[in-house]
Amino acid sequence: MLLILVAILLLPVHRSQQQNPAGHDADKTLNSGQHNPDQDSAKANRQENGPSPNTRARFHWWEDESEGTWALVIVGALGTLAAVWTLITIRKQTRALMDADHALVVIMWTDYAHSDPSKPNALSHCFQWDVMNAGKSPTFVQEINSRLMILNRLEDLPGKPAYPHEPREMSHKMEPLLPGKQFGRFYASVESSAPYQTLQDDLIQKKCFLYAHGFIRYLDIYRRKHETRFGLVYNPDNRRDPWKLAGPRQYNRYT
Repeated sequence: MLLILVAILLLPVHRSQQQNPAGHDADKTLNSGQHNPDQDSAKANRQENGPSPNTRARFHWWEDESEGTWALVIVGALGTLAAVWTLITIRKQTRALMDADHALVVIMWTDYAHSDPSKPNALSHCFQWDVMNAGKSPTFVQEINSRLMILNRLEDLPGKPAYPHEPREMSHKMEPLLPGKQFGRFYASVESSAPYQTLQDDLIQKKCFLYAHGFIRYLDIYRRKHETRFGLVYNPDNRRDPWKLAGPRQYNRYT
């Protein structure tokens, strides 16, 4: 590009020098002192009558002496467009390779919701879960959080997930999570002071229901940030698979 710009700047100067050679100026100087009456008469006639139709020059844009300059400008513009198109194509291909090799952390949970590790000698509602790398490359877990709420209706959920405590920092506590490997176990105790049996009876009679939600934040091998959110509702009538994904998109999404 630098060579093209230099050629563009120098070409008009070169052409002007060709159009006005030094010899022409010298001849003009030598002849300026001589007086020719016939030449003066012919010059006066030309000024009065104008150039004849046969000798009048016709100008065409393609005959402009700056056409070489325009050619260089066009070549430079085309080269710039080709370079930009190449960079865009390379970026798209690189992005496709990175997306095809990304890590994907999924949530796994236990079906049993009546055991709380913080209360080993009593029955208590609790949501227990762990994570697994279902992607094709290692991942680096950064933060986790979860809670177990009691709701009368699913519509009572806040517009955005909220948590009563800060996320649990994990970035310095574990090795990279390899593909196909699991990590955990985490748990969230029910946010209620009601006795276990009273709450269980209310759940069976559909007076209320349990709702668990949380997230895990992690980095892939390209140091890009990701987050997996989950929200599940508990159905005590289904003993084989009591937890079902439910709630707005803000509670269930992957980024």
